[in-house]
Amino acid sequence: MAYMVLVDSSTEIVEGLRVVELDVEMADSLRDAVARQLARRSDDVAASEEIDAVYQRHPSTQSLLSEATSVQMVPRPRSDDTARSSFPPPGRP
Repeated sequence: MAYMVLVDSSTEIVEGLRVVELDVEMADSLRDAVARQLARRSDDVAASEEIDAVYQRHPSTQSLLSEATSVQMVPRPRSDDTARSSFPPPGRP
């Protein structure tokens, strides 16, 4: 299980929260990636440079998916799922 958080980058407001089930391959990939990150020494400058390089190579999500080591498609919520959400739809107070 994983928590997905949708944040509007222009306002930094959380627009939605969702719990999703991960398949075994995706969960293993995520676990391994976190373990590798925790084993490294933190270097904020190097991290920022690496993130900037990724944004330069991949201006869109579709482009980024071409290098993904693991992908799991998350289905769109049904219209009745939105009604149960504790967050209003984007653009509403």
